[in-house]
Amino acid sequence: MQIKIKIGILSILAVLLVLIIIGLKTNNIYSNVIISGPTNNQNSFKWGVGINPYPLEEKSQDVLNGVIKDAKDLGVGWVRLNWPSYIRVGDWKFVDNIVNSISAKGLKILMIYEPDENRLTAENNNYDYGYQDGVLLAKHYKEKIAYYQMANEPANFCIKKDWPGVSEDSYETDKCSIYFNWLKGFSDGLTASDKNAKKIISGHWLHVGFMKLAILGGVSFDIIGWDWNGWGTDLTKIKFNNEDYDLVKQLKSFNKELWITESTSENGSLDSEEAQAMFFRDFLPNVYNTKAFSAIFALRLHDEVSKQNSNNAGWGLVGINKNSEGVWEFANKKQAYFEYKKIIKEFGD
Repeated sequence: MQIKIKIGILSILAVLLVLIIIGLKTNNIYSNVIISGPTNNQNSFKWGVGINPYPLEEKSQDVLNGVIKDAKDLGVGWVRLNWPSYIRVGDWKFVDNIVNSISAKGLKILMIYEPDENRLTAENNNYDYGYQDGVLLAKHYKEKIAYYQMANEPANFCIKKDWPGVSEDSYETDKCSIYFNWLKGFSDGLTASDKNAKKIISGHWLHVGFMKLAILGGVSFDIIGWDWNGWGTDLTKIKFNNEDYDLVKQLKSFNKELWITESTSENGSLDSEEAQAMFFRDFLPNVYNTKAFSAIFALRLHDEVSKQNSNNAGWGLVGINKNSEGVWEFANKKQAYFEYKKIIKEFGD
């Protein structure tokens, strides 16, 4: 009798063990699904800043070195760098020096490449246009650059005048088709040369309708980057049509990794240094604490000579001015620079 009881108990325990194992396996299936990027820790979270390698009039190695030093001192691990529009892909010397100088200091690069939109309109085969440049870029920088932003806010090319961009009908389908052909080609070209290359498409404001159309249109990409120019500091409560719009919830629904690729107060330090710093003080922790994003980039490290006398003159975290001889030089690090540095240290520990 005791033997039968023991056998019965062992049988029950065996069944329970099987059920536990099945449950664990089931949970593991879903625990591996990444909805909004990795968990927030210093090893996985990316802090970055957009740079102009030559924000002054002088395009010298000393200026470039100064930009890189300010980025390193800020505490970021990443910089966002535009491929210059005036240089043809394949003419490597100028950009190679920038890339090599950045990499030598241990910083990683997000490379932005934008098509010539005039050529997009005139080109008969935008897929080939994108593919050829994608192949060349990824082949040349395979050991140096792993992340590429495909264009910058491409929704602007095809959004209807004065439409908000939330819904798919905010966009002109023929113009979207033109851009999607280029994006498909560029994406395929990057992959052809570097199968591990990660591809980003950026949006801004509430232009989520474009992302829906891009995905439905078959554009292959890995990460949604979002640019935010001071339209509030809580992305879960954006004022739209007199209601709170949850942008984070909508972006997460695309099931792609999410980055903030640009962040700045609307007028930078033109309003005041304190206002610029306050934006970062509120916005960056709010984004980080959503646990939806795996990277944050400040829009621009330095003010730029080319943007003086414009509404964008104060976007940088570091100022510039003319010296007594009328030559542009780096000036003070603004309050926002130190605020961003403090936040990186606080949330990185």
